Amino acid sequence: RNGPYVEIMYDDFGKKFEGDMNHLGQLFYKFNSSKGSGIGLYLIRNLMRKMQGSFEIVNVERLQFRLNFKAPTGDQNV
Repeated sequence: RNGPYVEIMYDDFGKKFEGDMNHLGQLFYKFNSSKGSGIGLYLIRNLMRKMQGSFEIVNVERLQFRLNFKAPTGDQNV
């Protein structure tokens, strides 16, 4: 839990992303890959926005994804 949010960090311990970070998460962008459709990160970004959360791409030592979901209110523990 991080304040009013629940944070999930995804890290597959792969390589650092070498492409253009400005395009990552755009519809159908598949930097140097014959796999996938190029819609996964686009969908995540838009779904997080609709759920009043946030999606951040961290590309320091390796590629990681940070998702912040709005935490439930009340006496519920997360």
